[in-house]
Amino acid sequence: MEADLAVLPHDMIINILERLPVKSLIRFRCVRKDWENLIKTPSFIRDQLHQSSHQNHLLLLKWHGTGSAQMQVGFLDRDMQVLEVQKSPLANWNFAWIVGSSNGLLCVVENGVSYALLLWNPAIRKVRKVRLETNTDYAIADFFGFGFSPNDNDYKIVRIEVRDYVPERMKVYSLNSGSWKEVEVANLEGLRVRGSRNVTVNGVVFWIGGKQGGNDYDQILSYDLSKEEFTVIPMPILNSYDEKRLIVYENKVAVVACIKGEDKYSIHLWVREEDTRESRQDCKKWSWTERCSCPCPSKLKPVTMWKNEIVFLPFDTENDGQTPILYLLNITAGVFKKLAVGSKLAVGSNSYNIELFNYVEGLALLAHDSVEKL
Repeated sequence: MEADLAVLPHDMIINILERLPVKSLIRFRCVRKDWENLIKTPSFIRDQLHQSSHQNHLLLLKWHGTGSAQMQVGFLDRDMQVLEVQKSPLANWNFAWIVGSSNGLLCVVENGVSYALLLWNPAIRKVRKVRLETNTDYAIADFFGFGFSPNDNDYKIVRIEVRDYVPERMKVYSLNSGSWKEVEVANLEGLRVRGSRNVTVNGVVFWIGGKQGGNDYDQILSYDLSKEEFTVIPMPILNSYDEKRLIVYENKVAVVACIKGEDKYSIHLWVREEDTRESRQDCKKWSWTERCSCPCPSKLKPVTMWKNEIVFLPFDTENDGQTPILYLLNITAGVFKKLAVGSKLAVGSNSYNIELFNYVEGLALLAHDSVEKL
């Protein structure tokens, strides 16, 4: 084998390894010592993720199974087949929720016997446990955000403590430092936040929010993980009753909404883009551009972006209670597909019970200390 490897240039070997599945790379660390050292370097982890993100798009699912009291997790591939998770870090998903997914690393809140955060990489079966300080004031609730900060090459968790949806205190956890840091929230005075609707784009976490005393959630709160700065962005003009969701489209923050007209529903997609006209060079200007507007078959719940399609869940039961339904909208063609999820997945009542997150396999946590092997 040494003789065969000598024929290939070192750069070509790296190029080949970067294109291999994570499972193979974990095995190949045992082949050669220099391979083991290479595979856990930050540059290789970054380049492997770049290759994987163009090849292997999955959806992470959490659902309540028919005839079972247990929540379950799995992955959905492009053939609508459910792939089982090997060695989950939790025995019971009923007391846990997924904050987000970034570069193959999942942030999970465990709210059972203990109150803790998990940073879990299912592909390499490693987990970092992060202890949380429990709130003694039961009027305080926790909202979270999670994402990768490219400027710091670091994964960070944002914890916002709110009272009646109003931020009172905020801390940020850094995977690299392994510690929490308190952040000032004074400039969020007069605003509310909805922590269940957040996405992270280029190291900035976005939540849907609104003004105190109002019924509309017509603002977007953003927090830059590197600069440690908050920004408030106006939402595209929507009715408070429209079903809307923040998603990531073309590596930009976007809003997708299901809007009811006089006799039908329609889907609209707005993307937040920078005005690059010469007249704007001295003062950057951001605006919302409507990129899609098309009728839809019924009231749908927007969930996420999966490659070039927006994924929706139906509000009403459209099946026999056994086979969940997804709607996928091709933005370019403006065409919906109605698909039944693979036979391994069954829900207790209807498709609305499913939670979906984008997922791509990566090597995050491979080179970090204080992680547990599952």
